[in-house]
Amino acid sequence: MLQKGSKINKPEGKLKKRGGSQVRAQIAEWGLKVDLPRLEEAYLNSKVLTQRQYAAVIRLLEIFGRELSAAANRMSLRDTETEPPMIRRAKAYIAGHYGDPVGLAEMARTMQCEHLLLLQNV
Repeated sequence: MLQKGSKINKPEGKLKKRGGSQVRAQIAEWGLKVDLPRLEEAYLNSKVLTQRQYAAVIRLLEIFGRELSAAANRMSLRDTETEPPMIRRAKAYIAGHYGDPVGLAEMARTMQCEHLLLLQNV
């Protein structure tokens, strides 16, 4: 049985009789109803990759995976940048003055948000 990451290396040319009989026996053991001539034709007409072609496909998939990951990271960062500029400035100010006491009036002046001063009287 194939598992993730495995591949089939079928021989060039026609399916060997021995291999074909093993497949037929396994299908019979599983009790499957399969059109055997059609299955054999599909197998014999399937694309066979050389080792070089197979390696190229794997390389392309690796590149695609890295690009997909980078795109997902960019989308994630873009989503975090959608918060209002005032909030970003406030976070940056607070991070820069982490150890300092920061009052509402000072924050309002720094952020140029005089309407925050109204909250001081509440």
